[in-house]
Amino acid sequence: MKKIVVILSFTFPIFCSAQTIHFDDRESPYAIYLGFVNTFTILPAIGMDAKDLVVSCVNCQLEKIEDSNNDHLVFNIKPNNGFKNAQLQIRDKKDVLLKEENFQISRLPTCEIFIGNQSNGESINKENLKLSVGFPSEISLKIALEILSWEVLIGESTYSGKGENFTDEVILALKKSSEGQVLSVICIVEEKTTKISRKLAANFKVN
Repeated sequence: MKKIVVILSFTFPIFCSAQTIHFDDRESPYAIYLGFVNTFTILPAIGMDAKDLVVSCVNCQLEKIEDSNNDHLVFNIKPNNGFKNAQLQIRDKKDVLLKEENFQISRLPTCEIFIGNQSNGESINKENLKLSVGFPSEISLKIALEILSWEVLIGESTYSGKGENFTDEVILALKKSSEGQVLSVICIVEEKTTKISRKLAANFKVN
């Protein structure tokens, strides 16, 4: 059987850069996201022309984009509201089904602030105070984010800075904090590709 490769990438207008997924044998379907541009590329098998492939989608809408040619096809896929699953179908010009891919339709969670490996509401380790922003571990998407600035409230004291590293003043204050001390963090974060920025907030406890 001739092999067709489907490559899916997600391009998000807010807080997510492109990610490429090569489909392979698996038990669980990949997710496509509501409200975002989910782009996929179809690479036909050797000896096949992309123009001879007919692509359709169940519970979603397809938009063929200009990058398509005889070597590959590129589509944007937009999931329909009210459905949990979608299916991509690829047929030849004789209407023979060549490949189908199933997707889960999901809403992408909001990015979160992390200190070390801990997220909002969790207790942090004084020995791991690296500041970062990303998705929860169950979301396998790579993002390109930059923390432009941050503000930390520890008790009645407020500290501010830039980038992913707390100042020595903040680190000292945290290490002197008693167990259970609450700290609030506000970050201004920018997606590197789109240059879109927004404010994120989280609360942590000192362990």
